Amino acid sequence: MKLINEQDMEWFQKPGARLKTKNLLTDHKIGAGLLTCGVSQWPYGDAGVLHTHVETGQDEIYIVLRGSGRLIVNGEEHILKPGDMFQAECGEEHAIVEGLDPAGIEMFYMLVPTGTGED
Repeated sequence: MKLINEQDMEWFQKPGARLKTKNLLTDHKIGAGLLTCGVSQWPYGDAGVLHTHVETGQDEIYIVLRGSGRLIVNGEEHILKPGDMFQAECGEEHAIVEGLDPAGIEMFYMLVPTGTGED
């Protein structure tokens, strides 16, 4: 069993990146592949770039915890707020392109294997 309080975890940020994460699980082996999940935080203003997860064979699921942001999935724009959840399937082009709240947008995320990725 693993019991973790998100507030006790440290933020990780790659040098030069705007995205911060707190990974609860990273490449955790499950029957169909690898699962990664945690909390991500995008700052106010521009954030991510459009991408897919075809190379890893994973769907991406987010649940907004705090703040708000602008999401694009397959060219469609959506505004996210606390409590909203979205799923981008493995081949769907998507990105959080803008944190709208001055504090940015904070989300629980999961990268879930679909069994379609390359080994």
